[in-house]
Amino acid sequence: FLPFHFDISRYIKAGQKNRITVLTNNVFKRGATWNWGGIRRPVWLEVTQLVRLEYQHIDAIPDLMKGTADIGLKIVSSNSSKTTKNVTLHITIKRENTIVVEDQIITNIPPNTNQHEVTWAYTLPKSKVNLWHYDFPCLYVATVKMSDSENKEIHRISDVLGYEN
Repeated sequence: FLPFHFDISRYIKAGQKNRITVLTNNVFKRGATWNWGGIRRPVWLEVTQLVRLEYQHIDAIPDLMKGTADIGLKIVSSNSSKTTKNVTLHITIKRENTIVVEDQIITNIPPNTNQHEVTWAYTLPKSKVNLWHYDFPCLYVATVKMSDSENKEIHRISDVLGYEN
């Protein structure tokens, strides 16, 4: 029931009629779910850039004694082209539409790669840390924007995070 995707670029014949078939496996398995068979969630085709962000994994760890908070990002990107691509990853952390941290990483993504990983870490000083509480929810937004060598935006992803009290 978790989302997943496949890169079918190499199977598509540009400028020609293509047929895409989705096949399911309805073999009964023991477990905590009912096997009703078939496809039970939406399926769609998504056309993306050859170079794109796949996801960001966020580690948000507060240091309650010091009042600081570590934020770590694992940024995973892919390159379906036949050449290495030089890109800049612009990282922005915001709280209530105010920029808390901005940074950037320049990286080369090898051709035919779907798991290019880059890591980034930062420690928020006490003055920029607001802990999340159910009565006073304080959330941050981590945005990664990928741009090419001419600073043209290729792709962008954003996720919400918080530091629990």
